[in-house]
Amino acid sequence: MLLLVGIYVIFWGARTRREAHQQLSDMHIEMEQAHLELKRAHHELEEATSRLLQYAVLEERTRIARDIHDSIGHGLTSVIVQLQALPYMMQANKEEAERAMATVLEVARNCLTEVRAVVRQMTDNNQIYGGMNALEKLIQQVREQSQLLITFEAVDCSSSWTPHISELLYRVLQEALTNVIRHAAATEVKITIEERDEEIRMTVQDNGRNVRQTPITPGFGLSHMEMRCKAAGGTLRLVPIHPHGLALSVAIPTHDYVVHDPIVEEGSRDEG
Repeated sequence: MLLLVGIYVIFWGARTRREAHQQLSDMHIEMEQAHLELKRAHHELEEATSRLLQYAVLEERTRIARDIHDSIGHGLTSVIVQLQALPYMMQANKEEAERAMATVLEVARNCLTEVRAVVRQMTDNNQIYGGMNALEKLIQQVREQSQLLITFEAVDCSSSWTPHISELLYRVLQEALTNVIRHAAATEVKITIEERDEEIRMTVQDNGRNVRQTPITPGFGLSHMEMRCKAAGGTLRLVPIHPHGLALSVAIPTHDYVVHDPIVEEGSRDEG
């Protein structure tokens, strides 16, 4: 009897271990599947974010183009038509021709006002990220609002960049300084910008607590900036510094970039 009980206990224990092992195996498989799904979702989120950025640029360009097309284009067409008719009107009715000339002048002035309004709006947007001056203002603001000792050096930089490059450099520097303040526990930051070989290179280097052995995993903000740099044909890298600290390096082509989107391009071909 005891022998039977012992055999049963051994059999039951082996079965229990097999079931537990199977459960652990099933859980491991489920965890791997969940991990893969999470990685896939993260990748899709990055692509969606990049896509939204591209659409934001396209939307602004399309809006300005439509404003010009709808208002200024219509006005200039009216001016051309009336100017073409003026020689005949001068021969037929001088007074009517003079009234038409006054109308043409008024329409032309309105077009000029519309052009200036569009340019002013674009200028106001660009002044926020207006080249080197905007970067220097941002650095000065961080100096005043933090305890960081910031040194800044610009080497062979042009006086003006395209709006997209200006905004991108501004946003990257803003994100880099924000991360230094929040996470690095640094006391000093060195910022250098150099322009050579048709490329702008910006480095933000801190003396924070990151050590060479510490894995560098960029957060959402820097990942977002990295995607924008790639979209501009550039790169963003994080490099540990000996004995401690971190350097963020950005390289962006000096030529402007154009985002091509088949949906928008197809729509623009359909419009008159």
